[in-house]
Amino acid sequence: MSGASQDFPTTTAHPDIPHYGPNWIKSVAFYCASTTGYFDGATLDVFDMGYQLVKKGLKIHYGGGNSGLMGALQMGAIKAVMEIEGCSDEEIRSFVTGVNLRKFIDTERTQGESHQYVTEMVVDDMHTRRTHFVMEGDVAISADGSTGTFNEIFESGVVADLGDKTFHSPILLLNRLVPELKCRYFDGLKMQIETNSLCGLGGEERNNQIYHFCDDNDAVFDKIDLLNSKPPILPNDLAPKRTPETVRPHWDILQNHGRITLKERNAFAPK
Repeated sequence: MSGASQDFPTTTAHPDIPHYGPNWIKSVAFYCASTTGYFDGATLDVFDMGYQLVKKGLKIHYGGGNSGLMGALQMGAIKAVMEIEGCSDEEIRSFVTGVNLRKFIDTERTQGESHQYVTEMVVDDMHTRRTHFVMEGDVAISADGSTGTFNEIFESGVVADLGDKTFHSPILLLNRLVPELKCRYFDGLKMQIETNSLCGLGGEERNNQIYHFCDDNDAVFDKIDLLNSKPPILPNDLAPKRTPETVRPHWDILQNHGRITLKERNAFAPK
């Protein structure tokens, strides 16, 4: 990956971030489905992504499944690890951590010989699983998925928004072309986030710091290189979410439009 740019601080130590400095991205939380869907493109892209992430020395934390896109990610990562000469079984397992729900153990989602090369974690609920992803991934990458994947994306976004982590972990969305549908996978989400900004419910610059839409695998790695060339963003350095224009008192709006009287407005407004 690329080295530090000239604007990287001379002193890179940070008391709460041991790897704060050039090339600070060491691990990835990867969100995707445990099924393949109708079209083959996602499976191919996710397999290639798992392979490329390990080749670049990045550790992967994912949902632990051995089927669908999760299985393709796992196989790509393990293929890359097995190509490292002199790599012990322990070193192999250190590259990929699967965080599975107890209810899925010994189901078709987790069975398979390749699982022996994965460090397995078993948790009791989705909240614990999402918390692991958010805290262990220096960045998050998402490919195609359903409700659980969207939940993970927005959990990461909320943590970034609230500043609940010592540094901000960007979310990279693999907005791949779906030729069968003549659209890109995350275009709908991209439009929703842009609408959120236009409505004044989230700052555009802040949203752009949190969510990064990448057209293909190469664009994902280009973004990682760019992020690695600068220090990670600390919570207080995120662009503001609100402006005075977006936090107007609701009681004034309601009175102006005749929903409440002046007397009611004065009763509800802070003294």
